[in-house]
Amino acid sequence: MEDTEIDIEACISIQPLSSSSGGGGGGDGDGEDQVVSWVRHRDIHLLTVGRYTYTSDQRFEAKHSPHTEEWKLIIRYPQRKDTGYYECQISTTPPIGHPVYLTIVEPETIIVGAPDLFVNKGSTINLTCLVKYAPDPPPTMIWRHNSEDINFDSPRGGVSLVTEKGKETSSRLMIQNAVSSDSGVYTCKPSNANPSSIRVHIIKGNLTLYKKDLLWLIDYSNHLEDIRIRIPGY
Repeated sequence: MEDTEIDIEACISIQPLSSSSGGGGGGDGDGEDQVVSWVRHRDIHLLTVGRYTYTSDQRFEAKHSPHTEEWKLIIRYPQRKDTGYYECQISTTPPIGHPVYLTIVEPETIIVGAPDLFVNKGSTINLTCLVKYAPDPPPTMIWRHNSEDINFDSPRGGVSLVTEKGKETSSRLMIQNAVSSDSGVYTCKPSNANPSSIRVHIIKGNLTLYKKDLLWLIDYSNHLEDIRIRIPGY
């Protein structure tokens, strides 16, 4: 996962400081007598009190905007183990708490049809790359062919790209009039997720017959392997 950070916002109102109070312990001197703390439920670990951090894990930090009711728990470089309940607590009488469930997901890149795609010579290569679970749409989506960036302005022509960004971003690469040199490994590389690859095979002749022959060869190879296993003395 790329370096990033997330924040959890406490949805709790904090009452203003009363005139008889001398300022709450752990307060920020901006008119609040209650102390806001963040607790992780998984191990009942007190993470922050006010703006002070009470954990050795330096990824955690509390942030408060002065003169506002917004308290945030910042988690830098989130990991899957950070998934779970966190609770914002206020030192009122009785105490007030608000639990928040956090789910950490890792961005996933998928090329439809991977790992292999067979295309008839002269037809169109149509590759679709999907980016799922990314916190934001990828700023850039780079396509590569055999480790080289695809040039959409090359003299070959007939190469186009359509990208639709959203909760699930899709990037569609189309190459018209496929030729033998278009065979190889195509890689989709989002700027905020891991890359994904697919191997394209350009076939001369009937693609359906080719697939049937390929399946027969695989089945025949497995059959020979079974025979070899059963030969005594080997």
